[in-house]
Amino acid sequence: MKKVFAIMMVCVLLFAVVGCNNAEAPVEEPDGEPTEETAEVTKVALLMAGPINDQGWNSMAYNGLVRIGEDYENVEISYAESIAKSDNEEVARGYALQGFDLIIAHGFEFNDTVTRVAPEYPNIQFVVVNGSIEGIENVSTVTVNNMQQGFIAGAIAATITETDSVAGIGGLVIPPIVDMVNGFIAGAQYMNPDIEMNTSMVGSFDDVGKAKELSVALLSGDADTIISCCDLANMGVLEAAKEEGAYYVGTNTDISPSGIENVVNTVLTDGGRMFTFVYDEYLSGKLAGEAYSIGVAEDAIFVAEWNDQALVVQENDKAAIDAIIQGTVDGSIDYRALTSESAEY
Repeated sequence: MKKVFAIMMVCVLLFAVVGCNNAEAPVEEPDGEPTEETAEVTKVALLMAGPINDQGWNSMAYNGLVRIGEDYENVEISYAESIAKSDNEEVARGYALQGFDLIIAHGFEFNDTVTRVAPEYPNIQFVVVNGSIEGIENVSTVTVNNMQQGFIAGAIAATITETDSVAGIGGLVIPPIVDMVNGFIAGAQYMNPDIEMNTSMVGSFDDVGKAKELSVALLSGDADTIISCCDLANMGVLEAAKEEGAYYVGTNTDISPSGIENVVNTVLTDGGRMFTFVYDEYLSGKLAGEAYSIGVAEDAIFVAEWNDQALVVQENDKAAIDAIIQGTVDGSIDYRALTSESAEY
C-alpha cells in the first residue's frame, strides 16, 4: 500500500507541474501609441524617367520623396531613376510585388503603364504626376498648375527684356509642357501686348545639344531673354544664354545658387509640397480616384528670391509681378482663358 500511495503522490505532483507549464500566460495590452517596433510602416516608391540630378523635373521629385521620408514617421521610401520606357511596367510591378503601399509615377509618360498595372493590385494606391487617368479606383493624379507657372514666368521674362523680344523652350510635346509654354506666351503678352515671343520644343527632356542649338537659333535675333522647362536639357538652354549674353528665367528647380551666370530668377515648383500633399491625402484615405491640381494657393508654386542678376528688375516691376501672381490666385486675371488662346504643338 505504501508503494501504491507513493506512486499516486508522484502522479499528482507530475500533473500539477504539467498543468502549470501548460497554462496560458496573461496577455498584456499595449499602453499608449505603438512603438517604432510595432507601428505599421508605409512604403512609398517613386518612378522617374530621368536622373535625380537633372536640376529640374526629376530633382524636384526626388527632393519631394526625401521630404516624405523626413517629415513623417514610419515611412520607408525607395526610388527608381532613368527608367527606360520599355521597363516601366516591370519596375512598377516590382514595387507592387514588394508590398509598397503608395507608388508615385512621376510624369505623363507613365499614364499607360499605370493604367495597365494598377488594376492588378487594387490594394495599392498609384499616383501619376501630371497624369490624365480617370475611372480607376486606386489611381489618382496630381498636377502642378503648369498654366499658372508658365504665365508667371512669361510675365517675369517680359519685365526683364530690354528688346521687347523673348524666347521659350519646352521639352516633350505632352500636355503639361504645352500648357507651360503656352503659359509663357500668355504671361509675356499680358505684361506687354506688343512683345515678340518665339517658342520651340526640343522633343526630349535630356538632349542637351539640341536644346542648346534651338536656343541659339531663338536668341540669334532680337530676343535677349529665354525661359525653359525641359529638365536635363535645361543645361543646353543655359549654355546658349551664357554664350549669347541673354537673361534666363528657370522653372521647377532653383539653379541660381550653383553660380551659373545669367539666371535672373526661377518660378519654382515645390516638389516637397506636392508630395506631402499627396501623402497627406493618402493618410486621410481621400486619395483613391481623385484628380488634384495645385499651385500658388497651395504653396506649390512660388517665385524664388531675386538674385544679383535681377538688378535689371526695378522694385516697381517686382510689385507688378507680385500683383500678377496674386491675380492668378484671386481670379482677377483669367490666365486659363488667356493661355488657352496660345499656340498648339
